[in-house]
Amino acid sequence: MKYNEDVKLRDSILHWNERLDKAYKEHCKDYEKNYEIRYFDQLDADTLQQLIDLKFADPKEKQEDAPTIANFLKWLRDNPDYKAHGYVVSINRDDYRVSIEGVDGCAKTPEALNRFIKMFRKANEFHVDADYQRAWYD
Repeated sequence: MKYNEDVKLRDSILHWNERLDKAYKEHCKDYEKNYEIRYFDQLDADTLQQLIDLKFADPKEKQEDAPTIANFLKWLRDNPDYKAHGYVVSINRDDYRVSIEGVDGCAKTPEALNRFIKMFRKANEFHVDADYQRAWYD
């Protein structure tokens, strides 16, 4: 797939993870232009669909053992109480892309919690509390 290279548009769509962004900015001069990877969070199904439609994300792409972006999209549509998180790779690299690493949120029903467990139980990091769930693939 040929990715859309309009980085300004892509970056305007995403919600940056402020904690990780701050750590990288402290170690990289001119970070906004010279980053290698940049982390985002709070990605809902509609925004992920927009990234796919605009050719910033490949629905077949997957991070290691994670589900494909298409599978994350379907899961987010069916489970809107969760949001995805991941990263973008700089356009200055050969592997420029958007990657989804996992999801987090809070199940409102036992059925929703069971869906989360069934879908993400094999994630590298798998966290389940009554009021917060997170899955992350390395």
